[in-house]
Amino acid sequence: MAGHGMQVFSDIFMLDNVVQHTGIMVGRNMLIDTLREIFAKDKEWRYVADMWGFPKTPSGVGLSTTAGIEDDLTTRIFIGSTYRYDIAYLPAITIRPTNIAYKPISFNQNRGTIKYGLQKITDGYGNTDILKMPVAIMRAGAWEQTFEVKISTYSAEDTHSITDVVIQSLQGTYRDNLQQNGLFIKRISGGGEVTENISENDPVFHASLSVETYSNWRREIPIANMIDRVLLCFEFDISDQDIPATDMTYKQVIDNVTFNAA
Repeated sequence: MAGHGMQVFSDIFMLDNVVQHTGIMVGRNMLIDTLREIFAKDKEWRYVADMWGFPKTPSGVGLSTTAGIEDDLTTRIFIGSTYRYDIAYLPAITIRPTNIAYKPISFNQNRGTIKYGLQKITDGYGNTDILKMPVAIMRAGAWEQTFEVKISTYSAEDTHSITDVVIQSLQGTYRDNLQQNGLFIKRISGGGEVTENISENDPVFHASLSVETYSNWRREIPIANMIDRVLLCFEFDISDQDIPATDMTYKQVIDNVTFNAA
């Protein structure tokens, strides 16, 4: 999926071996980028980005009413997380997180789940084999998030039309795309239309959607060396289990290595 800014700018996840985390930051940006991708193909409310990836929102002075339809002079809809223009640029879609809750997938966060990798083993006689050995200890969990998607326009008809595009696209057309990228759309609900009079004859029509999502996180704590991997086999009581893709147990491999070393 095309987009930008979908990562958390911190070293903590890398230091703590967090390899996947679709939380508030990534979840919000995935929704924003998906909606931008959708409306970039539209003609009436075509989304256009500037050279830095932000919505292209010039002052509008000297632009025709059809600007942005056949050219890239301006975007015809604002899509983002924070509305910098204080209702100065409409129509607009803004996405904000409103709630997040931890969702356990097991009572111990999948403790004991092992990630395997291929390991080249050579014994004292020069015999070489490729074994599947444990390379990381895994932990996992899930999140349930809720995002507010707010549609604002100067027309009730436009508000309803854009709302229809958003709910069908997120819950239907692009649901699989989001799921493949780590964000599952559970349910979309909305309230009634709200009218705000910013001036005497200039009402703004709002519609708010609540997008309930589900995502997960995963840590892969690497096992530093072969000794640690062997000890791990005994810790989880798999020393008598067959090594995948071999006819030996972990204990037999250890005994063989010990015999050859002697």
